[in-house]
Amino acid sequence: MNYLMFYLAYYPNAYSYLSEDAKLKIKHARDSSVLGKLYGWFIEGDLKKHFDFLSTWFASEEYPVVSDQQWEHLLELSDSDEWEECFSKLISVYYCTSRNFDTADRVFVQVILPYLKYFTKDSAIFMLEQIETNRQVWDRSRAVVDHPKLKDKFDKLLGKEFDYKKYPRFFSNIHTEE
Repeated sequence: MNYLMFYLAYYPNAYSYLSEDAKLKIKHARDSSVLGKLYGWFIEGDLKKHFDFLSTWFASEEYPVVSDQQWEHLLELSDSDEWEECFSKLISVYYCTSRNFDTADRVFVQVILPYLKYFTKDSAIFMLEQIETNRQVWDRSRAVVDHPKLKDKFDKLLGKEFDYKKYPRFFSNIHTEE
């Protein structure tokens, strides 16, 4: 079933040709497995709805572990600018809903750094807003090393004059003597 879910994620038109019984089994797999939840967007047929679903799921008590390869496949679901922006917001949600400092450290290295190039102005601001909401992200010891890397990228998107003081928890990790 996992292979079928993966296939249909890339070839969603094939889903409409399946029998109702097959669709019912696929919907069950989407609702009950990690891969089904990650790749089952074709059931609704809308990547924006899938972004909303994944954001809610990542923020839930379940907080799944997503592998490097699964992140790569999620990004490849579409090559549109809209999906890339949704993807950058999605990794922000995943990072900013980390349950502990160690998870936040791991997610920053595993997911945030490799995909920083997909951030836009909107997704950068989205991430800054999300960072403010979770102590496990902004109060971890590595934040003083990691968050300046975000600032370097965000300066290119938002401009050097952007007021990071609007995000005091993020700002406290990037602030240098002026």
